Amino acid sequence: MVVGTTDGNLDLEVSVYDRTTEGIVFFHIPDQDGRLFRVDLSDGVFDSPASDLDDIALRTVSLLALYQIRAGITMAGGFGPPRPKDVTSQEALRAKFFPDASPESLQPRMTEVSPE
Repeated sequence: MVVGTTDGNLDLEVSVYDRTTEGIVFFHIPDQDGRLFRVDLSDGVFDSPASDLDDIALRTVSLLALYQIRAGITMAGGFGPPRPKDVTSQEALRAKFFPDASPESLQPRMTEVSPE
């Protein structure tokens, strides 16, 4: 589940993610053909301390998780091609925080979920 809002300088997105019993944080997303994929994020997703927003504790995902979430959405393609602002933001994030890493080395693990 993802809820987002923008208002002036505020650009907030709140998401809910699942965890496996082993602690792997993941989300599901359809691809352009309607197949469902599970996107596993790297360790350390929620290592940052919680933030307070009007007495609500929020966890901020790591920079790598932010990159991997966007990469997983783009890789699946279920929402169509990325918007120009998403491409620009993704490249800026990689250039600033992961300058020596290739985009491929930062991608999350994706596995197709078999229909039951």
